[in-house]
Amino acid sequence: MTASINILVCGQSKSGFENYNYMGNKINYTWAPVVHNLTEKGMYTEMRYNYEELKTASLYLGKIFNTKGDIESSFTPAAGIVVGKYTGASMALNTELSYRNIFFNSQAQYTISAEKTASNFYYNWSDLYYMSLPWLFTGLTMQQTGVYNTAMKTETGLLMGVTRGKWTIPVYLFNVLNDQKYFIVGINMEWEKIKKK
Repeated sequence: MTASINILVCGQSKSGFENYNYMGNKINYTWAPVVHNLTEKGMYTEMRYNYEELKTASLYLGKIFNTKGDIESSFTPAAGIVVGKYTGASMALNTELSYRNIFFNSQAQYTISAEKTASNFYYNWSDLYYMSLPWLFTGLTMQQTGVYNTAMKTETGLLMGVTRGKWTIPVYLFNVLNDQKYFIVGINMEWEKIKKK
């Protein structure tokens, strides 16, 4: 999940690369890359690795829908396949909202294991943040994971990031008040494709 400054809009052709690095005293370092593409007609593609599970890749296809007004929004329902250490199928919904300098985004999914029902899970990553300067944002973040027939696990944290041109570097700190704290550092780039005349 990225702290996206610009809401994805139909009619714009964009691509991006998100590079997330998980670090903490009680977790192993994990690299989780995400590549996404949006066509002018609003068709959305996203590829991930080490996201649903370690040594696991996934591919999602979806369609973006926008609303405009004082509050701008985009909603992207998508379906995907997951292969690797975890194999199955997934349904997802990406949501982005903005009001002036306040932004909210959420990436929710329900993933079904091809091997056993007990491995099915729901996952959601949400960010709420404020652009205090044209290049600086700060806010709150939350992850929720619910494995089949188990209680929902919720992790909350703080978010801070900088953005310049095509580049965004978000830094997340989860579980701030306990000894399970860990960081996620992103190095993300997004570019708009220029249509040749």
